[in-house]
Amino acid sequence: MLDDGTFGILNGFVFFTQVDIINYIQGNDAFLNELLSGFRDERPGSPVFDSPLDERRRDIVLLLNQLMILGKGVQLPNRLALYRNLIDRGLLFVVEWAFRRNEAQLLHAGAEILTLAVELDVGAVRMHVLKEDEAKRRSLIVDIIALLSRTKNMGLLSQVGDSLRNLLDTSGEENVSLARARHVRVADRQSFLQRKEGPISDNFMQSFYENCVGALYRPLLESPEIKAGAGGLSAVSNNGQLMVEVPKIPRERTALLYLLIELLSASVSNNSQLHRVSFFILSNPISRKIVSLVYVKDKPLKHGKIASTES
Repeated sequence: MLDDGTFGILNGFVFFTQVDIINYIQGNDAFLNELLSGFRDERPGSPVFDSPLDERRRDIVLLLNQLMILGKGVQLPNRLALYRNLIDRGLLFVVEWAFRRNEAQLLHAGAEILTLAVELDVGAVRMHVLKEDEAKRRSLIVDIIALLSRTKNMGLLSQVGDSLRNLLDTSGEENVSLARARHVRVADRQSFLQRKEGPISDNFMQSFYENCVGALYRPLLESPEIKAGAGGLSAVSNNGQLMVEVPKIPRERTALLYLLIELLSASVSNNSQLHRVSFFILSNPISRKIVSLVYVKDKPLKHGKIASTES
């Protein structure tokens, strides 16, 4: 058994070793450029789900994941500097590549990197997406939506969904930015707040509703509309045909639909984006699809429907 003094000394060794590792990697420009250049320079094309796995890239993804986790243990200014440095050098291109793979280890590592980046500096992630839109690249948001639609891993769905929710949540950002800025040294405070200004968020949301919102909610829009009549429940397919029986929704699909309802409900509650989400709702039959889920036996979907109606 270790006494308190010895335990404290060991913790101190671990902490200062982590700081030394982070400072060394941050100060080695050649190493960082070589590490991330292959992802940034990749041609913007179709996903690479079935292409042969690049072992070197896999190792880089896992290394960066561990480095981001290591950064959680240091003070906020050092953590902010590390994450910002990695994002500026193309960290989110690494996440995009990981999301286009089918290997569970890479998907979870990419999701963890995205979660940490969004939690600390959501404005930098939004700026990355805007730059991709300007360059006519397949954006990070498109890869997130594609992953949500195809994954059957409930934990991964939840983690990536939370990251997307934070990206789409623009309410109360000014207060959060000011609170975080108090922990940043005065010389960096102005630049830190400038990255959180409204125009970035507004341009990001405009791009999202113009290019991505339809793809995100497509699973909900394509779900059968369930109706109750004198003869019991009936279902109408997306093309208007009456189905022989009400289809049973798989567990993975149920989790996705519940997540989408939560995202839509949160968007409706966001006053700064209410005009955009209202136009989307009025332009699509998504409200009918959500209301019809009250007839589904799955309780989470019923609760999600009720919550969205209250919003």
